Amino acid sequence: MTQSLFDCTGTAILGPACEASFVAVAEGGAVGAFSLTLALTGVRISEVLALTPERINTSNEVIIFETLKQCERGIFRAVPIPRQLLAHIAGKTQML
Repeated sequence: MTQSLFDCTGTAILGPACEASFVAVAEGGAVGAFSLTLALTGVRISEVLALTPERINTSNEVIIFETLKQCERGIFRAVPIPRQLLAHIAGKTQML
């Protein structure tokens, strides 16, 4: 059985209070950008681990992820991200 943070209608299983608590903890930790990207985009762990700064499109507020579930390489998708995540990631990539 596949687990998701959303039910079959697309409603979040975790309420706003739980999400806010997770975000507050994730922002303060060493793996904050990683955790927030997972939580706010819904992509696979392997896709976040393969992410490079060049794939963060700040003008369109999206991250371009390579779909790693497919057998063939080179399949990409744009995932919209909230400004909160964009600002957090931008701060982390400036340090690289």
